[in-house]
Amino acid sequence: MREYIANLLKNKVAPNSGYVYITTEDVAIPVHKVTLGISKRRTANLELVEEMILRLTSVGIYDIDTIAGVLGLPRDILDISVGDLHLKDLAYHSSGKCILTAKGRESLEKLAVSKREKDSLQNVYVDAITGEISGEKNQDYTERRIDDNVKLKHLIDANAIEQYRRNMEAIDDIFEKSMKAYLDDDNMLVQDELVSIDTIDDLTTGFIVAPIHIYVSEGGMDIDVIARNKRQKSLIEDRKSIIIEQMRARKLLSNVFVGNGRNDKYHVGNYDLESALYPKLQSLLSIENDDEFDEQACEIIFSSRRLCENELIDFCKLVFSRASSIEILMRIHG
Repeated sequence: MREYIANLLKNKVAPNSGYVYITTEDVAIPVHKVTLGISKRRTANLELVEEMILRLTSVGIYDIDTIAGVLGLPRDILDISVGDLHLKDLAYHSSGKCILTAKGRESLEKLAVSKREKDSLQNVYVDAITGEISGEKNQDYTERRIDDNVKLKHLIDANAIEQYRRNMEAIDDIFEKSMKAYLDDDNMLVQDELVSIDTIDDLTTGFIVAPIHIYVSEGGMDIDVIARNKRQKSLIEDRKSIIIEQMRARKLLSNVFVGNGRNDKYHVGNYDLESALYPKLQSLLSIENDDEFDEQACEIIFSSRRLCENELIDFCKLVFSRASSIEILMRIHG
């Protein structure tokens, strides 16, 4: 019962100066979850033997037998190392000599070697209304089936590769967080750098479901909306104009208002935001004695009263869980 009353208070409709409350409805903000095909530059520290070979060739010691002697390594071992340098395009073997490449000189200065690779970047979330890109899944994100009537209509084409290339900074931030530096099989430090966004490999659409309080102006000409949940306040505020525009155009929550055109006069109800019930419920929660709390709570909750907005389903669940038989008398207010 405490939880039930706490939820009633939590969901209390806030007053909105100059506007009259109509109802509370869910809206679903579409969000695309995308996997991108990317190119990255992988940079790893040079191995000690590779570094020494490059250093010797950079000062004019090219003969492989001489290099082997200086390093105290068998010729066959040195041949393997020179072969590895060739595969990395850092040096090549020619007539018993090791020749340094331009890339090898650059790697010697950085004591690291880079190569370009293909990879995929998963869990890129794109807001289909604002185009905002994030690597973090919103806590209210869901991929369950959503009623079409509560879905905001897409404004962003998530299948356009330019959408991601224009937001390279946001994509790079996601990449940086997902591609941390690590040690490879040879215990060498490896770091990755995003080079380009090449393809869209996968795309699914989910939704952030957000309940909103809907109001109309006292004259019945304008609409306003406010997030019911505090944590979703900025989410709704940033999209308020689009939500209202789509409601007016009957693209969203078409069942809330009747009529056609932008100049409709919306029906103003008589919902009582200042109900005396809420102060009573608030005072109940301060009662620590469970027996006393239950007695007073039941007296209020099960009294002959008008249900709070959106309370009916939860009220029925509460009643049905406590009773073996139920008789309900309902009076519909016009």
